[in-house]
Amino acid sequence: MPEPNLNEQNLAFFGRITASLSHELKNVLATINEYSGLLDDLALASEKGRPLKAERLRSVCGKIAHQIQRGEGLIQRLNRFSHSVDEPLKTVELPALLGDICDLCDRFARLRQVTLEREIPTSPLVCTLDPFALQFVIQLLIDVALRSSPAQDRVTVSLGPGVRIAVTAAGPLDAEARAAHQALLDALVGNMGAELSWDDSQVSLILR
Repeated sequence: MPEPNLNEQNLAFFGRITASLSHELKNVLATINEYSGLLDDLALASEKGRPLKAERLRSVCGKIAHQIQRGEGLIQRLNRFSHSVDEPLKTVELPALLGDICDLCDRFARLRQVTLEREIPTSPLVCTLDPFALQFVIQLLIDVALRSSPAQDRVTVSLGPGVRIAVTAAGPLDAEARAAHQALLDALVGNMGAELSWDDSQVSLILR
């Protein structure tokens, strides 16, 4: 099997994540537009003499505020992801970084009708590593687990002792899904100086 071109693969990963986030932002704007149209309808009805119910107005405004908050969260997530390429080695809070990549992969899980769960401690754990490469590896491992899990089931990402990040599927890991990513994973993990451990339904990344 030929060696993967990491520059091309990194760019593809960056594009995959930004495309997913931009899709989510488009949904936010579409929902705000829908509620904005509803406000226009309420205003028009009020001008024609129909009573404007305060609770209805508050409800619509609250839903718009919720979507704005959601959009701000997506933009912050995109900003952090974009800056993960700034330095090849960076000191990071590992639980926060893992939380970010899980958030970025939530849409991929929803598309497969699978729930992506986290078992990530909130206690600080500082590591010096390539944050972009780590997120790429975790996304690939999550993809293998998602492709190995039935709809309506779950995939779990956990952080355990010994700086061990485990991704657990709802069933045995799909051999074809693993093979599709194996060469790229080997290259990325090798460059990080880390190690992968494969079990029946779980794969672990051990950071050194």
